[in-house]
Amino acid sequence: MISPYPGMGGGVVQVVETLKRYFTTSHVTDFHVGSQSYHPFFLTRMRDSLKMLFHFIFLLIIHKFDVIHLNPSFNTKSLVRDGALFLIAWILGQENMLVYFHGWKPETAQSPLKRLLFSILFNKAKTILVLAPEFKKQLMEMGIKPEKIFLTRTMADSVYEPANLQAKDYNTILFMSRLEKQKGVHELLAAFATLQQEFPALELVFAGEGREKNALEAKVKQLRLTHKVHFTGYVTGAAKQELLQKYGIFALPTYYPEGMPVALIEAMLAGQVLLTTQAGAIRHIVRDPDNGVVLEVVTPETIAEGLRKLLTNKDYCVKVAIHNAEYASEYFAPDKAAREIEACYNPAAHSFSATASSSCNF
Repeated sequence: MISPYPGMGGGVVQVVETLKRYFTTSHVTDFHVGSQSYHPFFLTRMRDSLKMLFHFIFLLIIHKFDVIHLNPSFNTKSLVRDGALFLIAWILGQENMLVYFHGWKPETAQSPLKRLLFSILFNKAKTILVLAPEFKKQLMEMGIKPEKIFLTRTMADSVYEPANLQAKDYNTILFMSRLEKQKGVHELLAAFATLQQEFPALELVFAGEGREKNALEAKVKQLRLTHKVHFTGYVTGAAKQELLQKYGIFALPTYYPEGMPVALIEAMLAGQVLLTTQAGAIRHIVRDPDNGVVLEVVTPETIAEGLRKLLTNKDYCVKVAIHNAEYASEYFAPDKAAREIEACYNPAAHSFSATASSSCNF
């Protein structure tokens, strides 16, 4: 199982770690990629990359794995790194390879050369899993054989169960993700600022770390909202569960190239009403008004309008929260998702063919 270091956080890490916990028949050997910390010197980064490659080659030489499972995002950095590992495994005779694409950046392979190289390489995979029909369509347009591509679901651990939904705090907005520009953090803060006079009890919690944290904190001071906007840093475990169970409104106005953000699934599991967008696979999972407010365009004005709908109708929020908790616990149950993905592994020891992997088409 090739995936980022667990300590790096992020949706891919959460999905992979959850997946492994719920496997019943598979024995997993981990191989972690990426850097746990950024090195400023190029030669140091090159040394670490070479050490990773040699370690990978060593593992493949001394072991015979039934399946090599890669977890790239569809972006240039991830595809170059995971593509190199994929190629090495194929050269060393590892034919049974499964590729599970998570995040999705559509413009990644626009050039004809990139498309050709991508098609030649990843057509050697036995099975490719994607999170949305348009992802499958784009892979087919790039030359990947359609019989190799299957739609799958993502998952989240069910520890984030709802507390008393009536007692939730619907006067506080929770954002829990990386503090990055494309996650809509600045638009969310601007919308919050415009709502202050209309809703004087309103507060905003940013849970997470990221490149925009310093800029956001400076803007909050400039707006004199330090008593209303709170930064918790990166949270896990009990602290994360407490935030999800305490607050009733979860905002993720992202225009990032998403797969399906695990944060949204955790929010639904915990019984929160959502404000989000149609980015990536979200449009196939989150419906307006069934799951909350889904924005077509991300601006401070559209976010403020969406939040206003939620803040002025607590009965609707509670109704949606109940629905979200039931829906997420059924559709994103980790035991179900793990069984379905594990079904893609089982034929691998004998004949990992398109026919055998038809059970992966969930």
